[in-house]
Amino acid sequence: MSEVKVDISEVEKLGADFQKIGKWSLVALAQRGLNLLRAEVPVRSGNLKQKGIKEPEYDFEKLQAILTVSATSEALKEGEGTLHLPSGNTKKVRLRPQPPFNYTTAVARGRAKARPRTAKVLLIPVSSVPSDESYITAGNQIYILRMSAKATKPNPFDERAAKRLKEESPAIVQKVVDAVLK
Repeated sequence: MSEVKVDISEVEKLGADFQKIGKWSLVALAQRGLNLLRAEVPVRSGNLKQKGIKEPEYDFEKLQAILTVSATSEALKEGEGTLHLPSGNTKKVRLRPQPPFNYTTAVARGRAKARPRTAKVLLIPVSSVPSDESYITAGNQIYILRMSAKATKPNPFDERAAKRLKEESPAIVQKVVDAVLK
């Protein structure tokens, strides 16, 4: 009986190259997705852009990358604040605790009109002292007072980034293939 020897080293090398292409493509696509999210996210307070976009989490066995966008407003602790009236008078007021609010979904999907549930008014954080209206200071934060907050339109920054990534992905993967198989 004759013996046939088969050299499968090239097949094994090709399999290793395909694994490398998959992993490198995943990293390249996730990094580009991260950059696109940063470019598309609205900049109002800066929290969403600066703190809200996390580095990708990779699962190389499933060839998945998770991009997370999450920005939360500060919790308001129970305590005292100072009500500043337009006349220049001030008055101490008691503030109820408020839980932190993850506003990423509200930005991306929009939000219905908001009204206070248990309080008399909504406290909306702002970055500067308003002119000709009452406001409250507590610690380093300034709040304007509103009976309601109007609904907001959706700003689907995540969908825009995903669409752009989908359009760019063939070229990104092709660059990786060319680099591995050179």
